[in-house]
Amino acid sequence: MLQLQSPADVLSWIRSAYATGSASRRGRGVMREGTLIFGDAQGKSFTRWQIVIYAKGQEIEAHPLPAPMKDDAEVTQWTKRCLRVEVRFGRLELQKLDLRNVGQWTSA
Repeated sequence: MLQLQSPADVLSWIRSAYATGSASRRGRGVMREGTLIFGDAQGKSFTRWQIVIYAKGQEIEAHPLPAPMKDDAEVTQWTKRCLRVEVRFGRLELQKLDLRNVGQWTSA
């Protein structure tokens, strides 16, 4: 998660990455409802990998935090300035890396 100066900076960063960014051998990203997706962009059924970038403040509006956190103004102000970047590995990529079971995973 990256903390930027303002919620406007977060949205500007995402728009700029969409306009200028690309993933190696995958091309430009796909913008869906304010979320930028690079990689195998087939939604939740992706098979290889994805890089997903979104505004955390907007995400908690759609999926609210638990009541004690939601009622804390400091927490909500902090999340509005957060740019969330997730790297997701799908089933086929995990199989290729021979990481089919969590027990096979290492810190490396």
